[in-house]
Formats: sequence, C-alpha cells, structure tokens
Amino acid sequence: MERKEFGYSLKNIPLPSKQSYIKSMIGKMQSFIKRMRWRALFFDNPSETENVTNRNYGFRSEKTPPQNKELLQFENDLYSMIKNLQWRESKLSQFQVELSKDLKEMKSSNQLYVPADKTTNVYKISAEQYSQLLKSNITSNYKKADKDTQMSIDREAKGIAVELGLQSKVECYAERDAFITLKDHKDNFANNPKCRLINPAKSEIGLISKQHLEEIISDVKQKLSVYQWRQTSAVIQWFKAIKNKPD
Repeated sequence: MERKEFGYSLKNIPLPSKQSYIKSMIGKMQSFIKRMRWRALFFDNPSETENVTNRNYGFRSEKTPPQNKELLQFENDLYSMIKNLQWRESKLSQFQVELSKDLKEMKSSNQLYVPADKTTNVYKISAEQYSQLLKSNITSNYKKADKDTQMSIDREAKGIAVELGLQSKVECYAERDAFITLKDHKDNFANNPKCRLINPAKSEIGLISKQHLEEIISDVKQKLSVYQWRQTSAVIQWFKAIKNKPD
C-alpha cells in the first residue's frame, strides 16, 4: 500500500475530449428539448395537468412527450448547432497537463486507487490486497443469502409501488458491487488497515420511506418545539448564541 500525493484538490476536472464533450452536449440538449415539449404539451392542453395527481417522490416518468409541430424547426436548429461546432486548438496550461498526466497514469496502472474515509488521501493498492480487504469486511458484516430473499424484497417493494401508483417508475433491486474506503486516521493503520464498507445495493423504496420520515420528524419538531441540527455549523451558531454558558 502506497500513499499517492497529487498536490491539488481531487475536485478539479481535466479538459474532456471532443468525443466526450459532444456526447455530453447531445444528452443535455435532448433533456432540454424533452422538458420543452412537456411544457408545450401542458400549455396547449391545460386539462392534462388535472390528471397528474400522484406523488412522484422524485422518480422520473418513463413517458416521453409528443413532438410539437411549432417547435420542430427550433429543435432542428439546436441539433444543427452541435453538428456545425468548430474546434479551436489551444495550448494546455501546466496545471491541465499535470491533470492529464495523472489521469493517464491511473488508467494505465495495474493497481487500484482507493480513497481514504475521512481525509483527502488516496492510496495505491494491489488488486489482490483490495479483494482480501473487501472480502473480510463483507463477511464480518453480512452473510450469504439465496435468490428467494431478493425476490421477497422485490415482491414487497412492488406492492408498495403499486399502492402509490409508481409501478412504472420504480425499478427492481439492483445488484451493485460493494466497495471500501480506508480509515487511515486509525492507529496502526500501516500494519493493520481498517476499512469502511459501503454497500450501494439498496431498494429504491428507501427514497419513499425517507421522505415520509422527514415529514414525520418535521411535524414532531413543530409540535414539540425541539431542536434537531443537521449541520455542524448550525450547532456552533446555536452554542455561540447561548448566554451565561457557565450557568
């Protein structure tokens, strides 16, 4: 295990290639046109909005709006703008060159780059060691289940989705690989590395229960007039405003 020093914030984004830039622009353009078609549909047919009574809980509809004849020429002009894009060759700055160099090194490396849990450090680790750490953390917290367990979860989620009218928007339980982050702030980390196991495989019904729970908590807070802080800065601000702290 080797600590990798980058010397800059990992939030920096290197310049994309022409292909990835055009691909992203086409996706954003399609999203914009879709929203514009929905807007035109509801403007021309106000009665359509009366049929939208179900709560979506943040889930996107799979339906697509019909094409509007009045917007057809405008849409064609938008796509022609992408088709006729002209590229200008520009010299990369030293910082962008450094970003591209590090990115190329990461892609060509046969080792994994694993982020730390509570710091901005990144560690290079072999695939064998990573698999060993991942397996040990999974087996210490989970046990192997059969397919019937997953099917039971999906059946229960389906019943909730049908009851709320979301059966066309909620997907089945998605299988996603777990991963780990390294707890390099722990003692004796070099000889006995500790990890945080992150399991992204979760049912989408959790989004529904989360919103219901937030509404319940909000009602309880208003009726009981109690505090519940969600940010460290809010706690600090409250503490500073307290008078006569020794008492």
